[in-house]
Order: sequence, then structure tokens, then C-alpha cells
Amino acid sequence: MKTLADFTALVKLCIEAAEAKYGKMPHIEIRYDIRGKTAGYAGWKINRWTGEKSSYYLRFNREAISKHWDEMVQATIPHEVAHIVCAVFPQLGGDNHNWKWAQIDRELGGTGERCHRMELTPGRVTNRYSYKDSLGREITVGPKHHAALQRGKYVNLRNRKTGAVITRSDYLRAA
Repeated sequence: MKTLADFTALVKLCIEAAEAKYGKMPHIEIRYDIRGKTAGYAGWKINRWTGEKSSYYLRFNREAISKHWDEMVQATIPHEVAHIVCAVFPQLGGDNHNWKWAQIDRELGGTGERCHRMELTPGRVTNRYSYKDSLGREITVGPKHHAALQRGKYVNLRNRKTGAVITRSDYLRAA
């Protein structure tokens, strides 16, 4: 069975492999609190005054684990652990998806690729709103501009490309 406990054990195995290859690493917290299209995330806290890194953590997406187990195990775990290795051992020269980071990722069993190709549910959906501009064309705006128009903040909002004007009364419908 493929459970979060099994996934956690595989993450710990990858961390152990990294320690065997690069040296002792600090404690790394493992969390499952990402939503949306992000499969995994490696992070740490940085002391504002000294610049020292501490409190390392790995975050993973539960949906990605349940739908794409193999890719998460084979690509995402080494990908994120490689980020931690680069943060803990800056002398290795790895940094944010550069060639050295990719080499470390491949040495840990990953693909060395920057992005995944898994189909995941977006974290949020942005509403769009349709208006008819002064040239008679239908135009869509996002929630911020729609709210500002409806509050009367913008008396005449101009389209940057065409110069056409959009007013509060030109609202048609939610797109």
C-alpha cells in the first residue's frame, strides 16, 4: 500500500543517501501541506542579521502523491532533497536549478529537470468579468479591476492597448 508513512520513509532514505554522499545534514521537517500545482517545496529559515540558514523543511502535495506516486518518488523527492543539500553545503556550487543542482539531483536518483508535468488541480480559480468597452468590444477584467470599477474608484478605466474606455455601467456578466 502506498501511504504517507511509506512516502515519508522514502524521503528519509533519500536524505540518508544525501548524507552518505555529502555529509551530515541537520534535522529536516517533512510536511504535507501544499495544494495546487506545486508538487514539492524545499525551504529553510534565514536569520535576518547573520544570513545563516536553519529550520530546514520539505513540503509535499498530498494530491500529487496519491495520483502520481511513481513520479513523486522518482523525481520530486530527489529534486527537493537536492535543494536542501545545496542550501546546507553551499561550497558544492548548487543553486536554484543551476547545472550543479541538476547534477546533485541526478546523483540522488532524480531527473535533473526543473519542473514536473503532473496534472494537478489548481489551488485557486480567479473569476473574470466581462465589460463592453467604448469601441464596442467585449473585454474581460480580473477581480481587482472589477471591484474597483464597481466601487467607483475608476470612473474611466482605459485599455492600455487600444485606449478604449471601460466604465461601471459597461458591465455585462461574470465570464
